[in-house]
Amino acid sequence: MIKWVPRGVCAPEGFQAGGISCGIKKEGQKDLALVMCEDDICNVAAVFTTNSIVAHPVKISKERIKNGFARAVLINSGNANCCTGEEGYKAAINISKKLAKLIYDEEKHILIASTGIIGVPFPEKKILDNLPSLVENTDTVGHTSAAMAIMTTDTFSKEAAVTATTPKGKITIGGMAKGAGMIFPHMATMIAVLTTDVNISTALLKSALKEAVNETFNRISVDGDMSTNDSVFILANSRGLHITSKKSKEYRIFVESLKTLCMRLAEMIVRDGEGATRFVRITVQGASSQDEAVKVAEKVATSALFKCSVFGGKIVWGRIAAAVGAASKHVEEKKLEIIANKHIVFKKGKPMITRTKALLIDKDLDITIDLHHGKFSYYKFTCDFSPNYVLINKE
Repeated sequence: MIKWVPRGVCAPEGFQAGGISCGIKKEGQKDLALVMCEDDICNVAAVFTTNSIVAHPVKISKERIKNGFARAVLINSGNANCCTGEEGYKAAINISKKLAKLIYDEEKHILIASTGIIGVPFPEKKILDNLPSLVENTDTVGHTSAAMAIMTTDTFSKEAAVTATTPKGKITIGGMAKGAGMIFPHMATMIAVLTTDVNISTALLKSALKEAVNETFNRISVDGDMSTNDSVFILANSRGLHITSKKSKEYRIFVESLKTLCMRLAEMIVRDGEGATRFVRITVQGASSQDEAVKVAEKVATSALFKCSVFGGKIVWGRIAAAVGAASKHVEEKKLEIIANKHIVFKKGKPMITRTKALLIDKDLDITIDLHHGKFSYYKFTCDFSPNYVLINKE
């Protein structure tokens, strides 16, 4: 049984976290976070943005992750350290070197991530000057400070943790994430750090993370724009249950627990989408292939017309139907069925509810699109577009 527990990334025994202000963001807001294993390196896995333009921290962490081990993840907010030239790359290297010395470890065991404005000179000195304070303020109760320090346009911090009981013992997984804009997956869709006490090989950890990300973080979209900085890390310190095989019951429980945790964090990101007022679940079923199901779900989830109508509080079914038809040339109008919050709004080629009597939307909206010509399905989470999204992103 999977249960929710407190303390985020500090929930598994042996992890510490902290967050401070180093002056990147204004008015003393926290902008520098650290998650680290207390006493030894961890097995580690990660996934990164598939954007062709990537930030320097992504390049560095991608390389370091290849050895399969890490001690700490350092994250700054307020500056993406992307498109900052050789200076930005050297700054990231220098910062990770200093952190390694402060925690008495090797540079290759330091993973880094940045989030914020692209193309602005990276504030190396501010971070270097404040690293000692960050390490001093990193402890077993610093999870909330860390989660707050990685926020950018987020309106609330995002953290959660679960435990699960297996026949051979207990599993604990904690996590924190940030994200509100530039959310569209082809990997993950933001920055997240996950921690666990399981004793699991890097290969199995990588497999579990990939499965969990594909069914959670890869199913969300706020605005259809892919970030240059997306990173999801998972650290396993081997203090707990030993998982040795992909075929074991313990492995499946671990994966399901990881999915549960990632799903909650993913939903938090969508609910906190820039300017968002409504959360939308889109389910496509009856597709002739998995590719068709994915394309239809993604087309509807990123349709500006559809998202604007959701903000308006009404289901304009024609916008959904148009997006479906644009996504797949195999859709047959007479077979298409659209259901909104359990109300059939379009079926057998005609509306079941007219535009003038459009269905009013509750806070959450569930859309089911049945193509009725296959067995494949796919789901996607998104939100509405409001005028606040434009105001937040006007500069």
